Amino acid sequence: WVIDVKNVALTPGETVHAWVQRDDSLYGFPLRGRQSFFEDFNYKRYDDAGRDIEIDDAASVVRRESTINAIATSETLLNESPIVAGGYLRKELVAAKYSSAGAQTPPPRSPDAMAPSEDSRVHHGILAAGSHSGSVVAMGGTSVAAPRIARFVAGMLASGAAGDRLVVRTQATADEGALLPPPANPAPPPGRRGGAGRMNLGPIVTLKRYELP
Repeated sequence: WVIDVKNVALTPGETVHAWVQRDDSLYGFPLRGRQSFFEDFNYKRYDDAGRDIEIDDAASVVRRESTINAIATSETLLNESPIVAGGYLRKELVAAKYSSAGAQTPPPRSPDAMAPSEDSRVHHGILAAGSHSGSVVAMGGTSVAAPRIARFVAGMLASGAAGDRLVVRTQATADEGALLPPPANPAPPPGRRGGAGRMNLGPIVTLKRYELP
């Protein structure tokens, strides 16, 4: 389906905002249809080498911002809103291409912090416990970054400290400040994508599990 929108009443000073809602098929189920997308001549997905373009072209009206999900846009008190996690590549320290961005205009709800969600550009995912004894499996996505931050929050709560958004953002700011500045490391992603910073949550430790005879 193709939908065309025509202006019949808006004046030149008015602005229209539109979003495309994703509708992914669940793993293991048939793929039905395709993802919707906006079409604009100035919007480019890939560069001349075939790599993803992650920076918006000012000439295009289609932007890669305001892409966090509906739950993540909740904004009440700082300590009563959900903690929003972004993902980055552990080795290259750059944002994962799927990690969402907040809005550039008020209300500026954006990710609070970033956690590793991919080991590197060539080693996809982060090793996690598998379903069989002693097994591991590589898992990626912000669905990996979020539980890593949740584990940090659980540790804070277990020690008797607070475990809210403010604590996460404070730790992310401290971890970001400990990174070597460019050119040793890449610059942090823009705040509406990287939040308070890239958290250093330590190495992934894989424990060996043994079954009793």
